[in-house]
Amino acid sequence: LENFGFSKHEIKNLKESFREFTNNLIHDFPKLTNKFNKSYEKLARNREKCILELANSRKNYYDYLLASQKLLFDCRKYGVIPFSAVARVAFVGTAILQGLKSNSSLKPEIFDHFLTSINTPLSEFKEEIGKLVDGKISKKYFLEKYGHLRPGTYDITIPRYDKNQDYLKNIKFSPNKKPKKISKINEKKINEILEKHHLKFKEVSFVEFIRQSVTQREKLKFEFTKNLSEALEYIATAGKKLGFSREEMSNLEFNDIMQFSTKNRQQLASTWKKKSDRKNTVRKLNEYFMLSSIIFSEDDFQVIRSYVTKPNFITKKQITANVSILNLKNKIPDIENKIVIIENADPGYDWIFA
Repeated sequence: LENFGFSKHEIKNLKESFREFTNNLIHDFPKLTNKFNKSYEKLARNREKCILELANSRKNYYDYLLASQKLLFDCRKYGVIPFSAVARVAFVGTAILQGLKSNSSLKPEIFDHFLTSINTPLSEFKEEIGKLVDGKISKKYFLEKYGHLRPGTYDITIPRYDKNQDYLKNIKFSPNKKPKKISKINEKKINEILEKHHLKFKEVSFVEFIRQSVTQREKLKFEFTKNLSEALEYIATAGKKLGFSREEMSNLEFNDIMQFSTKNRQQLASTWKKKSDRKNTVRKLNEYFMLSSIIFSEDDFQVIRSYVTKPNFITKKQITANVSILNLKNKIPDIENKIVIIENADPGYDWIFA
């Protein structure tokens, strides 16, 4: 901060303010935890009610869109907003953990082991993939629990796992490995360091602060994606009833879809058709432009004159094959009929698969 013109007095005030903010967050954490749990329960309860109401309706396009509206409004109120709050709490906790990892005499791997030991929907997913491979659980059970997930969480054109008949069919997973012995984190030593920096973990221990905030963050995210996924399916079904494909529905914005409450069937279909066609035209025009990462002026725009005649090999096709990781330090392996993972690509495979 001194390099950016802050005085020592200003830096001291900033440190004290951040410390006070953090201590207030720690103090209020039990109340926040209770609030997050209520949001989680409310979200699940309302979703089940909404699904039941739709099942007992006429199941026309209007009923599906009304159900999707309820699910998405709940998703925002009881899912996304509480999730953003608990994500910030978890960020504070993991930031402190990283500080301890870098500036304490404790072994860094202890902190890594601690984080990986926290039980979340993702860790359960990995464990149950192994159980599925070992034949300990059925595919039906697995898809009932995780079938709402899809590779593109917000993409209506990509089928959910339980709607994709090829999912799990041709993929080979490794069976579960025996869990490694995890070194116990030294809470006494950590508390001494935290007290030295005037961080007051009294209402809840530091370890539980991390564990609960990370768990709640992932649970809320997992739960609100159920609402989101169900809503996307309902919107796709409503679109189909009005003669629209998933690709055409993907051209519409949320407010376009929600016009169902003020327009009749014919008006709504006409509005959607115009909006979808216009979006397609804009997309085709955009394909002629390449933009720099940051646009400062019109000089940063480039027109790609040869785009139409030269393919870029990016498609929406899906393939299943063995994977070959290409490491330039070693001899190039046989890559015929394989999915090749290349280091230092842009974007890198680590980003794509994240």
